[in-house]
Amino acid sequence: MKKVFTFILAIVITACCLSMAGCGEKDAGSDSGTSSGTESSQSVKANLGGKTVTVATWRDFKNANDNIGAERVKYFEKLEKDLDCKLDFQITDKETITQQLITTAMSGTKFCDIAIGVMWNTASVLTNRAFADLNKIDTVHLDRDYYDQNMNTILDINGIQRAASCGLTCTPVSETAAVVFNKRILKECGLENPYDLYKNNKWTLSKMREMAKTATKDLDGVAGMGINDQYGITTLDTVAFAKNILTASDAYLIAKEKGGSFVYNMGDDKIINNLKFAQDWIGRDNSIFINSSQDAQHAQFSNGKALFYTFQLSYLSKFTEMKDDYGIVPFPRGDEVDKYIGQMNWNTSLMGIPVTVGKDEINDIGSVFEALASYSASDNETMKNTLAGRFARDEESIEMMQVISETGRHTADLVLATPRMEAIEAATTAVFSGVNDATRDIAQLIASTRNSGKSAIALANAALAME
Repeated sequence: MKKVFTFILAIVITACCLSMAGCGEKDAGSDSGTSSGTESSQSVKANLGGKTVTVATWRDFKNANDNIGAERVKYFEKLEKDLDCKLDFQITDKETITQQLITTAMSGTKFCDIAIGVMWNTASVLTNRAFADLNKIDTVHLDRDYYDQNMNTILDINGIQRAASCGLTCTPVSETAAVVFNKRILKECGLENPYDLYKNNKWTLSKMREMAKTATKDLDGVAGMGINDQYGITTLDTVAFAKNILTASDAYLIAKEKGGSFVYNMGDDKIINNLKFAQDWIGRDNSIFINSSQDAQHAQFSNGKALFYTFQLSYLSKFTEMKDDYGIVPFPRGDEVDKYIGQMNWNTSLMGIPVTVGKDEINDIGSVFEALASYSASDNETMKNTLAGRFARDEESIEMMQVISETGRHTADLVLATPRMEAIEAATTAVFSGVNDATRDIAQLIASTRNSGKSAIALANAALAME
């Protein structure tokens, strides 16, 4: 049976690729609402005269464990040929990139030509204005669809935008919250098929919660629930799970409109109500397997002791040897919304050009920046085909991977509430500090940091809006 499905899978993937090849390019500036734009790249031409362009990054793009490094090498070579330059990727740790960008911006010494830093550590780079305003670089065209237009909305402050996201920095299919379900447990518990629920627009948070409670069973007869019992859900992080619930409900801790400022939104009733819902689910239902070890979390699902596993699909490799069959669906929609919105991982990247790049070379570096964004437009499709070929066990999973790609979204709080933005991080941490304890008052926790959170966001807005 597995061989037959593998053959069918190959046909499906090939058909998808052929279909894409026949698609026309979207108009520049179209907003897909997803995290990676589309797969329509444009050739970029320039003559840098053999210049070496240094790219500081925390990831090894050429030898990525996600198996798309080989495809990236191909378009890196194309870029070097099209622009007559040489790419020099300098790989270092996340904190060093942030520190070097801020320090060299102050001293005026050059660190690199392009920097790709982890998203959760980039806010301080932006508020310190260590990146140049991309809107002032003639060779960078942020309105084109290979840039993440949702991220553009988040990063554009009064017409100033110092960083961007594209296929190279984030592949939504592997970085968006999703749900993997155990088909055996589903059948044994007489539960509805999540594929059918999705198709009938009934795959909601309340439905998933109800199913998780039904599937939770004490299997070993020992008092209390443990690793030998069956749970409704296993997830790597209950705070991230609560954050997924907020995003699925179209509720955001920090609001942001394109061109506008960041707005404190943590006291909104929608936030409080959905966090109370998450608190009840996590703290009272006892349907979620909670363990500090990620290995234990993965094992609980792969050993057939949980109905649902929820996190990003980049972790599917953990279930390669799983005996039970599984399926894949998007994270459920909020009960009060009519669309699916998947929370993107904050461990993705943002790309910018340091302010220390000279005026005489800024447009050349801008051309390389543009080409990296354009030529990486196919990264998400390559990743989807890789995940499908290696881990999908049915055709529906492949269809759902496309849905997951299209509904993934970054949120403003995960850009702004970072370790270096302590007051803002403290405010968002307070919001989530009660989800694991059903006795805590969510509204009170939010109120405890409201003033400091608002003040910190106001300071960040002022810094981001400065030339």
